[in-house]
Amino acid sequence: MTSYKKYQEMTDKVQSVYGIKFTDMCVDAENCDHINDNSEEFWSNMCIVFNATVGSRMAEVGISNEEMAKVGIYY
Repeated sequence: MTSYKKYQEMTDKVQSVYGIKFTDMCVDAENCDHINDNSEEFWSNMCIVFNATVGSRMAEVGISNEEMAKVGIYY
């Protein structure tokens, strides 16, 4: 599985449970510390920052760490 597909699947999983996309690809790209060249390395880094960025956004709306863990977010 490519990292791009993994990133999309993680995004879709969170959205399917909460009905909200907690991802912001522009902000995530800024945080992933790799130029957005659509490479495997870029998307791999996007997957790495996913937990922190999505977890932060979920926490802002009051979702607990226990609830986040149910969709694979460990913040």
